[in-house]
Amino acid sequence: MIPEEYLDHIIETFTQGEYEKEVRKAKEDFFKLTGTAFEKDSFYEERLDLFLDWYLFTRPLIKHDLSPVRLFYNQKEKSLTPEEKNVYYGLTQTLHSIYQLRKIKKNMFYLTDLFSNQNIEVQEAHTVTLSEGDVFEARAIPYKGKYYFGRGFCFHPPQAKAFILQRIKKIKSLEEEFREKLLLDLAQMRLKHDRYPHIDLKHIYSLDAKI
Repeated sequence: MIPEEYLDHIIETFTQGEYEKEVRKAKEDFFKLTGTAFEKDSFYEERLDLFLDWYLFTRPLIKHDLSPVRLFYNQKEKSLTPEEKNVYYGLTQTLHSIYQLRKIKKNMFYLTDLFSNQNIEVQEAHTVTLSEGDVFEARAIPYKGKYYFGRGFCFHPPQAKAFILQRIKKIKSLEEEFREKLLLDLAQMRLKHDRYPHIDLKHIYSLDAKI
């Protein structure tokens, strides 16, 4: 697996000191886009992991117009050891998508990327439990020729797959920002599903959502 200390170092760098206000603002923005999670919610920690990945990998820092992982690599590249360079460069090359798990075999997850319809193999993670058929947002991070999951996951009901594929078809030829917006919109729908489990799924995963 990817050595945790590398990502932890980036987290420490971009959540403290001069970045304290920025990470607070980013959290406010994320909850506005995806719905607010509260500490009492059973899914609160999962949402925090999803936010932190969005902040580190996707959201441009206000003063630099680069994500924290990209800025860190650009600033440190010349001083990194070959091992460090390999890891930190990999963090700038994550595959952020909606995946469906096809099968699990010999400590390997076999996934289909619903955006590209390409298959991908990810090393089994010890921090998440997956079952065949699961549909979820995640980041696949390359490291030494293999892929590993990031920390953030957003699981969607398998019954929502048809709607998700429909939305992907509409935006897949557009710029990256449309892809990221769709992922945020879907995360908001998932939170609504958690909040209102008695509401029919078709009224939540919809362009004409009832709530």
